[in-house]
Amino acid sequence: MQGKIALITGAANGQGKAEAQLLASLGARVFVADIDEAAGKAVSDDIGYDMVIPEIAL
Repeated sequence: MQGKIALITGAANGQGKAEAQLLASLGARVFVADIDEAAGKAVSDDIGYDMVIPEIAL
């Protein structure tokens, strides 16, 4: 995964968090997106990459 870019949605916990951690450990640059900003930021800090804060309109 070296040199690849991944955007993981729902990455603050559960499957999304596990995928973000796995892809980062394999060398991908990972962008984390989640509506739970605090938990998403914690994951992005943990893996050393960026958090994307989505603008959601309903």
